[in-house]
Amino acid sequence: MGEREPVSDLWTCRGRDGGRCGRPRRPAWHPPRAAHLLAAAALLIAACSGRSTSENVIKPVTASVAIDTVTDTTAVFLKKSMTAPPFPDFVLIDVMVRDIQQRTFDDLSLEIRFDSTLAQVGSIDPATPFGTCTFSVSGSCTASKSQILCCANANPANVSGDLLIGVTKPIGGISVPISGDVKLLTLGFVATTVGRSQILLVDSPAAGECGILQDPGAGNNFVPLPIPCVSGNATITATR
Repeated sequence: MGEREPVSDLWTCRGRDGGRCGRPRRPAWHPPRAAHLLAAAALLIAACSGRSTSENVIKPVTASVAIDTVTDTTAVFLKKSMTAPPFPDFVLIDVMVRDIQQRTFDDLSLEIRFDSTLAQVGSIDPATPFGTCTFSVSGSCTASKSQILCCANANPANVSGDLLIGVTKPIGGISVPISGDVKLLTLGFVATTVGRSQILLVDSPAAGECGILQDPGAGNNFVPLPIPCVSGNATITATR
């Protein structure tokens, strides 16, 4: 609807002969009663200061992650990051490796599954045991300045729920020893709606092998170490 014209512009006075009336007489003024003034003031204050109680307020999504403590002496496992997440709907998860034999490794090839209808890969920290990575989230591999080969498929994984990450040391680079608990990566997941999603490490290429590879040298292919995946019931919970 258009704007209403002021009543003074719409209202006209016509006489009996159809002509315009003269200037109307101003009625005699009588002072209003005090009770009427108080009632009008109360109504005005209520109208100005009152708020509607029927407003719909949608609360933002808040995410948290719970992971069992992993006590296995040899495992690739998940751990809640000590770094505070940047947003309430964000969680940070460290991917760790532990080996009682303290072997060395030269490549990691991880597969991580999640419910992409509830959570999305929000970040992959560039710090790795081999150095700083430059990840291309489209699924292709890139070589960093230090010639570390880094691969990730974050964008396709946000549709499929199957995240693949690979990092290979540079040619001639030094093997990384697994002494104590070694952090491989820090992953960030952002919750998109309420619900729960498990985060699962997947054994690959075979059962009991979680993508920790060793270079045997002499031009041979990398050999997977018998270090299994232990996901620790990692679960992202998103609420409002």
